[in-house]
Amino acid sequence: MGRIQLAALKIKLQQVKLQKEILKKQRITQNQLRKKQLMEQMQKKQQELQLVQHQRLEKQRQLEQQKKLEQQRQLEKQRQLEQEQRLEKEQQKQLEKSQQKNKIEVSNFINQKTLIKSENSYDPQQNNKKYLVILACHCESEVKLSTIKNNIPYLKNDKIDIVVINSTNLKYNDELKTHCDELKIEYNEIPNDGACDFGKYLYVLQNMTDYEAYDYVVFTNDSYIIHSSIAHFFNFITKTDDDLYGYNDSMEKTHHIQSYLFALNAKAVTIFINNVENIKKHLKNLNDVIIKCELELINWFSSYACFLNISTLTCQQKTVSSNIFFHNDDLYVALKEQGLLPFTKLKRLSIKRTTIPNTSCYL
Repeated sequence: MGRIQLAALKIKLQQVKLQKEILKKQRITQNQLRKKQLMEQMQKKQQELQLVQHQRLEKQRQLEQQKKLEQQRQLEKQRQLEQEQRLEKEQQKQLEKSQQKNKIEVSNFINQKTLIKSENSYDPQQNNKKYLVILACHCESEVKLSTIKNNIPYLKNDKIDIVVINSTNLKYNDELKTHCDELKIEYNEIPNDGACDFGKYLYVLQNMTDYEAYDYVVFTNDSYIIHSSIAHFFNFITKTDDDLYGYNDSMEKTHHIQSYLFALNAKAVTIFINNVENIKKHLKNLNDVIIKCELELINWFSSYACFLNISTLTCQQKTVSSNIFFHNDDLYVALKEQGLLPFTKLKRLSIKRTTIPNTSCYL
């Protein structure tokens, strides 16, 4: 074999060897790659498993946290409920205590006024005082007519002169005049205007009577029914030196004497006349009369008093919804049953949605 052939064979052997080494390296590289891929797959699976496990743990943690929060909410709700129940019990206890206190207060008030009434229920003629009663009317219905007829006997005796002043052009005027004539009661009519009963009082004082001939002038109207004697009112007037004397007071809107029944010492009548004259042109309706006359009446005089000073009672301290005839039936019924407030307002009878109860928490 020649030198050239040996060299070629040597080169070929080297090439074969190199090829084998290349193949060997390729196999090693492929194995390493597969191993790497396998490791990566295993790592990925491990990561996925860890993620799932983490998510499961996180969900469990969240559930436990929610459960804990719900338990806290329930506990807080229970605490609030218990607190509300304690507060409610305390309020109920305070209410019962207040009601009991009010009952005692009202009971003492009624006992005191009943005693005063009993001591002053004699015939007013024994006082040897002269009274003038001005009865302002608007006799527009049978109810008004029967009310006036019912009330007059409670207002009249030999020492009491009555003047009935009615609105003109009403259906029952003739019948009322006939009734007054039969009782020898002075009767007159004037047109009704925005001054209402105060305008009628003013007319009588200025045109129909010599009020200076009397010791006291009593002002009343046909807005209420009298159920029993009010001799104590006439008698109590003579035992006070006050200018103004009302039957009862009120705290509604402001402290005042209700004007359905009040009296003036004769010496104070000119003060009344001057005040009504000064504001009469501003009186356009009943609401004006209430605001400018009834609510202001006690401010016109230097002194005043009333038989039922119910504004001193705790249950009558409100400045809204405190009219004794409409807003506090428990007290009203108690006073009425004891004969201390023997009146029924006609307006109350006309309110169909309400009834006057027969019982009172104070009885």
